[in-house]
Amino acid sequence: MNVEQKLAAEYEGGPLLVIAGPGTGKTTTLVGRYQYLLSKGVKENQILCCTFSRKAADELKSRITAQNQADEKGMFIGTFHSLALRILKSLGTNIGLKKDFSIWTNYRERIAVIQEIQDSENIKTYFDKLSLEDSKPAATLAYIDSVREELLDAEDASIRASEMGKKPELAYCEVYREYEQYLIEKDLVDFPRMVQLAVKALEQNASSNGSYIKKFKHVLVDEFQDINAAQKRMVDLFVSGNANLWAVGDDYQAIYGWRGSDVRYMLDFKNSYEGASIHALKVNYRSGRHILQAAENLSNHFLEGFRKKLSPSTEDTGEIYYDELSNEADEAQTLLEEIQLRLDAGIPADEIAVLSRTNKRPINIASRLLQNGIPVDLKDGVLAFDSFHEKQLIQAASVASGVFLSFKWPRIPKDLYGFSKRLETETWDRKVKSLTTYMSKRLSGSDTEDIKIKLENLKSTLLSFSDASAFFSVLEATLNPNSDAKKVFVGTIHSAKGLEWDSVFLTGMEDGNLPQRQTTDPKVYDEERRIAYVGATRAKRFLFFTSIMENEHDKCEPSPFLSEMFGPQQVPEQTISKPAKQTDKPQANVAKTSLSDDEKEKFARDKWKSYQERLIEKSIEERKQASTNVADGEGDALTSWDTDSAGPGFLQDAGYTTRKDGPGSSVRQRILKEVFLGQQQMPDWLSDSVTLQWGAPKSVERFNKIRGTINVGLGTQKGKQNPSLQAIKKWEDDLIFMDSELHALITEG
Repeated sequence: MNVEQKLAAEYEGGPLLVIAGPGTGKTTTLVGRYQYLLSKGVKENQILCCTFSRKAADELKSRITAQNQADEKGMFIGTFHSLALRILKSLGTNIGLKKDFSIWTNYRERIAVIQEIQDSENIKTYFDKLSLEDSKPAATLAYIDSVREELLDAEDASIRASEMGKKPELAYCEVYREYEQYLIEKDLVDFPRMVQLAVKALEQNASSNGSYIKKFKHVLVDEFQDINAAQKRMVDLFVSGNANLWAVGDDYQAIYGWRGSDVRYMLDFKNSYEGASIHALKVNYRSGRHILQAAENLSNHFLEGFRKKLSPSTEDTGEIYYDELSNEADEAQTLLEEIQLRLDAGIPADEIAVLSRTNKRPINIASRLLQNGIPVDLKDGVLAFDSFHEKQLIQAASVASGVFLSFKWPRIPKDLYGFSKRLETETWDRKVKSLTTYMSKRLSGSDTEDIKIKLENLKSTLLSFSDASAFFSVLEATLNPNSDAKKVFVGTIHSAKGLEWDSVFLTGMEDGNLPQRQTTDPKVYDEERRIAYVGATRAKRFLFFTSIMENEHDKCEPSPFLSEMFGPQQVPEQTISKPAKQTDKPQANVAKTSLSDDEKEKFARDKWKSYQERLIEKSIEERKQASTNVADGEGDALTSWDTDSAGPGFLQDAGYTTRKDGPGSSVRQRILKEVFLGQQQMPDWLSDSVTLQWGAPKSVERFNKIRGTINVGLGTQKGKQNPSLQAIKKWEDDLIFMDSELHALITEG
């Protein structure tokens, strides 16, 4: 360990948060902390170590036991869910679980139960006016699983949905209530319910003698920026038993807000834990100087966070390139050529990665690589030959060629199997063409033409290989997880977190793709910026960005994040240049040419309006169209800083809620008054947005927005079959408070 890592690992004070930027040796420091505790006489069963993946947990155990005579069986190292299961096995009976409760992992069975509940007479009316997409059982189950991670039961989830004016979520909450009862009756614990129940068991234990939580003297948390409400509560319960908290993570890499993680837990660390300290790891052992500089330029635009500057441990500058292509087909071909150049230069395939914001964008690239005999490691939903009929054609070709596939796909029909067997003596070219024709002629249904197009495209791919052996060797290397073949990683940026490669190709750098434009919520936009940061910092020596000029629907603009990284005022001129698609491309240690005038114009900051300018324009237009009429149970519920935001509402962010465990009347009404008067503490970037969305403090507009939000919650709950009577009473009291006390303050302003 270096000096910084050693100081963090051997820290003797109270709670400690270790800020570990990309490539700074986070795992090394965490292992060092565990080993240090063992050396000080702390027993394995007194240390609780929480991770976010089984792979991370296994790596920690392996590295610790390799350097210490540690008892792996006595270690409490695991994912939050695996640790939750251990808690339930010890404490589950105290909260009503039977000793022989079953873990329910079958997703299809869970979906079937959700579908049955949705179709029941007392529930189906809630789904009558929802869209087809919102009515899918998968959407309902996803919502139920997500609110459990926030420790919300069906009633509290329904109250929040009412506060936010979310009609689909109100319907899901009715299913949630019935689904929970089903699990109780069947003695089932499904995966997302584990942490929720473990917290309940720990709370019961803490309220009695605390015997279980007091067993642990130290709590270590990996990837602290990714914890959600339930996981945070679990950690805090152990800390309440006098365990010392030691956490490591990087707020710059907080990219899981969409699944409930909240970077505020990390940013508020010192306020949450008395006597807490923060220590930063600053030496990067991964990337060249130019790559780090580009990442730092981007991080300077983060709206909030622990400001940090990473120092490279290498003299290597690293290469950065950018290319703007005509369309996705051109992008895929260009990346194929560039990857082939990297392979020809001696870079192993498993040191190359193609990353994207979405899992659809890299599919064409993966297909091009496969067509050229380059195995790929497909991650996070990036799929090749994924449709049913594509798989059938490939399986038929394998039968015709006498090839056994090690991976499991649906069996082909008897007639197709028989036809395939009759082609065994034919050439590869003849087999592929005959099978494609045979399948195409037997299609039926409304999607026949789409399937034919997929089969024809797959036929072209198969025929690009010289014979069956050439194709199936690449396919096996790609789809067989046990294959020893070196593969190019193809996946989303999320799937790449924690990984690194010599060469990284970051695709789809367009405004609308990265960042996505599903919302103008500043916090969500900032997470998009952090996603770009994570993608760029996966690269060691070679980083290649691509964007396209137009997609199938519209013309595209390059991502504003490119401007933030490579504005000519920010980065040495040699950092970025157009790559030449020749074999004499400059190596990583060769200085690039200066930016041309055209390139400077392309990357100039003023080419794109700032995010705040876009937000202001959109907000003003929406405010012109918004109604301000308010009546009990109706009105304009502004559910966040922007009406299309997927994030939590501003009132909820301020602490206002009528949930069962929420604040009492005096606290709720104080929050309403502070929001109305504009007395909430918030960053300047957020204050401007709130004023635009909610109106000025003490204005009629802000009063109506607040009152409208409460009205929506009140009205939707009153219309439910199982309304929350306590929430209704609170909302009614708060409306009286607003009308009797806050309304009078408008004229004073």
